[in-house]
Amino acid sequence: MTEDQRFIQQYQTSEKYILPYTGVANTVLEIGCGEGGNLLPYFNKRCKVTGIDISASKIRYAKSQFNGEFIYTDVYSVMLKWYEDRKSVV
Repeated sequence: MTEDQRFIQQYQTSEKYILPYTGVANTVLEIGCGEGGNLLPYFNKRCKVTGIDISASKIRYAKSQFNGEFIYTDVYSVMLKWYEDRKSVV
């Protein structure tokens, strides 16, 4: 399956099965966003979307599809920074 096919499949699945269940939110975060297709239905509803993935090529692809926020990083480093900033228990 190509990246384009995966993106379309993610988009269609999210729009048909996930969005009706979750409803529209102000912000949406997807950890392990891959090509970003799951976030597109939320972006189209004017939500602020952020996708995080450890694959630089997936993040590049997602950025080429629409203007969401896509971050190439290891989610554990993001969580560690969040924890250190707040000095809380996660």
